Amino acid sequence: MKRSLRVSLIVVLGLAILGAAFGVHQSYVRNSGSQSSGAPPPPINTATRASFQIPVSHPKLKNPSPFKYVGKEMSFDHVFIKDAYKTVPNAEACLVKVEGSDTTLNLLDLKWASLRSDEEVRLCLFYIADILGSSERTEAWFRAQEMRVHITTVPGNSEPPMAHTILRATFPERVPQSCSLYDMFVDPIFNPSRWIWNIRQNASGVRVVYARDGAIRDVGIERGSCLN
Repeated sequence: MKRSLRVSLIVVLGLAILGAAFGVHQSYVRNSGSQSSGAPPPPINTATRASFQIPVSHPKLKNPSPFKYVGKEMSFDHVFIKDAYKTVPNAEACLVKVEGSDTTLNLLDLKWASLRSDEEVRLCLFYIADILGSSERTEAWFRAQEMRVHITTVPGNSEPPMAHTILRATFPERVPQSCSLYDMFVDPIFNPSRWIWNIRQNASGVRVVYARDGAIRDVGIERGSCLN
């Protein structure tokens, strides 16, 4: 009886070691892939970049349209977004200043690394999409950010509340999560970067929802799981 118990314990321990080793290997493979995919994208075509340049006098840079959430107009002092609004009250606050220019900004220069919450990201994307003015231009903006875009068109004529066009854009850094025990329970303990919030690593992408008349109905964050 004791011998069989020892054998069982050895087998269980062996399987646990193999599982951990496999998890380490998978994590290394994914991290290597993440590092390569996280390399700086090739320079944006000059003409493409120029197409997103706007004058600092553009009225919506400092005076955004009312924010839309699930098709409804939301006040900027709403509890859901008021803290984010203090940090990014308009599109100008979301953009990096164009070097050497006091007269223009470029909508491609979103300060991704400075955004500290989902709500700040949603506000900035709303401001930019509102300035761009159409789903086609927003799609072009996503593609210029090296993001993969999936477009869904919702059939039917009942609006509101039916959405018509949904743009889903995936970050190039996106790496599918693993369901291994190592990645779910061990890696977060020994990998401090897992606890640092960064929208381009924390989420799989973003979405912008348009009504049939082209009005923005919603801006959201897309999140995946270890199963997709």
